[in-house]
Amino acid sequence: LKQVHALANTEKIFLLSFQYAVLERLQELNSPLPRVLSVFHCQQQDIENAAAVKCRQINSSYNHVCRKSIQDIQDRGFQAGVFTIDHGAQIKELTQYNVDAVFIDDMRLLNENTLSLGR
Repeated sequence: LKQVHALANTEKIFLLSFQYAVLERLQELNSPLPRVLSVFHCQQQDIENAAAVKCRQINSSYNHVCRKSIQDIQDRGFQAGVFTIDHGAQIKELTQYNVDAVFIDDMRLLNENTLSLGR
């Protein structure tokens, strides 16, 4: 955290982890930086865990996401992200789910669909 604050513009930094214990430790350290929980398949317990450590966002794998899981995440007040998107058709589908963020490896997928994500 000292390095992040010393070297980065913290207004643009989110602290992301697949490990709940890491996010729990960040909360214990009173880090003001937004926290993000990433999971492969979001379960109700993941949403409860994210709430306990005051996450801003929950990311799920595209392979395990559906409209209901996105809605469940957003209904609890979190932003919903989806990783890893490999095709433009997936982005189009996710815009219909009203996701807040997508994570891609192929920058050629950036277009007007990716720029219109979120609420």
